[in-house]
Amino acid sequence: MPPALPHAFDVAVATSAAELKALRPEWLALEEKAVAPLPFQSFGQISTWLRHQPESLRLRVVVVRENGRAALILPLALRSRIGLAVARMAGEPVAQYADVLLDPEIASEDTFRAALGAARAGGLDAIEFTRVRADSHLARFAALLGTPEHLRVAPYADVGAFGSYDGFLQTLSKNTRKSLRNRRNNLDRQEGVAFAIIEGGAEARAALAACMALKREWLQSRGAISSAFRDPLTSEILLDLAEDHRNSGSVVLTMHVAGRLTAIYLGFEYRGTFFTYMSAYDPDFSDLSPGRMLLDHYLATFPERNMRRLDLLPPDDGYKREWCSAAEEVADYTLALSPAGRLYRDVYRNRVRPVMRQTWARLPESVRGRIVARLLKV
Repeated sequence: MPPALPHAFDVAVATSAAELKALRPEWLALEEKAVAPLPFQSFGQISTWLRHQPESLRLRVVVVRENGRAALILPLALRSRIGLAVARMAGEPVAQYADVLLDPEIASEDTFRAALGAARAGGLDAIEFTRVRADSHLARFAALLGTPEHLRVAPYADVGAFGSYDGFLQTLSKNTRKSLRNRRNNLDRQEGVAFAIIEGGAEARAALAACMALKREWLQSRGAISSAFRDPLTSEILLDLAEDHRNSGSVVLTMHVAGRLTAIYLGFEYRGTFFTYMSAYDPDFSDLSPGRMLLDHYLATFPERNMRRLDLLPPDDGYKREWCSAAEEVADYTLALSPAGRLYRDVYRNRVRPVMRQTWARLPESVRGRIVARLLKV
């Protein structure tokens, strides 16, 4: 870690809900100046996340000001890892991208160094940055972040670049367009098909609860693990975000057939981009491809909702490529701030953890399913 450079920075660290609330004007101002979308570092999402955290949580929101003007905010939460002080982004595990808020006119590498210096002075051994996009603010400081870990991509589509939804559809493959026409025709033959876009409230909360129940069954059958279901707090945060459209940008999409709920999406609309977050469907209606048809219906409303880009988040699954021909690189980073932090990065993060991930992936699906069932207490 290079030494902090001398500079006229004023660095403060917010450690409580009250101090976070006091940052709201500066936080929102930096959101407006952002050149990369920050849905998971928005003030609304971080505030909702914090309401559900235990008193033992050690919040560390580093604010760097220059000449009285907020230049950068690094929102962190401290936790103990094998006896070390390791921070992750505030908002995790709900947050699906890691980033900082900054003023692009004045923030520089020195600004970020100042934030890291405050984190190190506060006793941090390391910071884990999970899912950093190559077009993010954080990526500007790649030289300080170190070696990227767990490389993958996030598929996206610039739906609004083609004038209309029909114009966008013409950019998809011939097979995808044909498949979509067939699915639409199949759906037209069904009775009682209804779509809805729910912007908050009790209805959105109830729909997401149904989505989570279906997703839980799917995860168990696949032997997959999600923190949203291991940790009850995470589930409650997501339900609150779904209910609070005004502050979180959440929308819950639903599709019913003959009165039965067949598909649900949770996503976030943020500054012209729709970030899909969670989806589930009733397997009894799988022949209708309800998830795809629900997304098809929603994308057609992009112009009226002032949406331009669809971000399907990592990983790069096959069905996402039906909609998306572009993708942004995403990586994790472990930034060591002490000798112990370097040991944590070099041994655990770079050696032990990848082996654990590979071992889990090699287990038979039936074995993973039984393990997940125990974790989820099904």
